Amino acid sequence: MAIRYIISRRRFNRRGVAGLQQFSSYEKWWITTRIENLFNLLALMAILAGAFLLIFK
Repeated sequence: MAIRYIISRRRFNRRGVAGLQQFSSYEKWWITTRIENLFNLLALMAILAGAFLLIFK
């Protein structure tokens, strides 16, 4: 859950006055969003694995 919090916080801090995320280049946007999506997926899998371990223990 800490990973998901960190990613959400970084997204919030990139927001400008209009509420849109601001990047200095297209490449930074592309790499950042891919890495964040990967970490979000890994964090979700870890949360679900922990829940299943608690349920089936």
